[in-house]
Order: sequence, then structure tokens, then C-alpha cells
Amino acid sequence: MFYRNRGFVKMTIELPEFSFLSGAFGGKSDSAAGKMELVIKISEKNLYHLGQIKVEGLNALQQNQVIAMLNLQQDMPINFSKLNAGTLALRETYLTLGYLDVAIQANLDAPDNRSLADLKVSVVEGRQYHLGKIVLVGDSRIRESLLKESLPFQPGDVFGEKAFVACLETLNSLGTTPVLTADDVNFIYDKDRGIVDVSIYLQGKPKKK
Repeated sequence: MFYRNRGFVKMTIELPEFSFLSGAFGGKSDSAAGKMELVIKISEKNLYHLGQIKVEGLNALQQNQVIAMLNLQQDMPINFSKLNAGTLALRETYLTLGYLDVAIQANLDAPDNRSLADLKVSVVEGRQYHLGKIVLVGDSRIRESLLKESLPFQPGDVFGEKAFVACLETLNSLGTTPVLTADDVNFIYDKDRGIVDVSIYLQGKPKKK
């Protein structure tokens, strides 16, 4: 990773080779007796800088928005950690927008005879999901109607990951007990309609026997 964060995207490291150094009778000095030599062969190959960036499969976002999220600079040495972080940020954005089935793949075209590597990012957005119905299961000292009115999203709203987290935080802030987590929720996905029905167990999801 040290090398791949500095543009050497095709570098290779061979498995270490060990050899035991012998004493004077083996052709080495007595000081080498009982010692071991470790050899690690590294082939750095080409230093690659980032060339063109192309993004395919976009509908919900614009290409300039995606390139900004990736946070990569052309003509700079390719940094794998930065590329992975940018791809993760892009995925998080799609999840926030309700594209729960999004698939993102980044590929580098790095010919052996060049110093520039082009980046191609392929996005399969899938459907955008919306909230179907939300069911509160179990008793609470707070009226169910008040709990539902307090939720930050309602049926028909985009079902994004952050909105769901905010929903649990709202319930917990109202004083529902016990403290609710994602483990206390059931999701039913209708991929054909792009709908998610949600059941929240106010007293914690029953443990399976």
C-alpha cells in the first residue's frame, strides 16, 4: 500500500527468501555463524499519474459532482487509498438518496508503456427506494400517533440510510425504552415497486429461540 499510494500501481513483492549464513568453514566469517539472511525482491515498475476520469451509468448525479466526490487530481501520482475513500463517499451519497442496490466499480487502465493511467468508474444505480409503511410494534408510554408525527420521514419519502438513522435517534431522544438500534428493526423490500416497509420494535426485537 505504501507503493500503491505513490503511483506504483503495478509493483510486485515476491515472497521473502531465507538463507542461513554459515561460519568460516562454509565460506563466511565466524561472525556470520548462526545468522539468517532475509531477501525481499521488489519490482516497482512504472510510476503512474492519473490521466482521464470517466464515469458511466449516471442518472441521479452529474459527472462533475461524482468527480468532485472522488476528490482525485489529474496528473498527480495515483493514490489507491484516496481512490477507495472517494468510491466509498460516492456509495454513501447514493445510499442517502435511497439507491440501496447501487453497485460501483472503479477500474484503472494502466498500459505498461505509459506513465498515465485512466480511471473508469462504472455505476449501476438501481431503483430509488421510498418508504412504504412504518409500523411501531409494542407498547410505549408515548402515544403511537405522537411517535409517528415526530419521525423525520413519512410514507412516500425517499428511504435513505441517514434518514433511517435519524428516525431511530428521534425515537431514542423521545425517551422510548430500551435504546433502539438497527437490530430492533425489520425491513421488507419490494424491489419491483421500490418500496421499503419498516417495522420498529419499541421494546426491542424478540430474540429468536
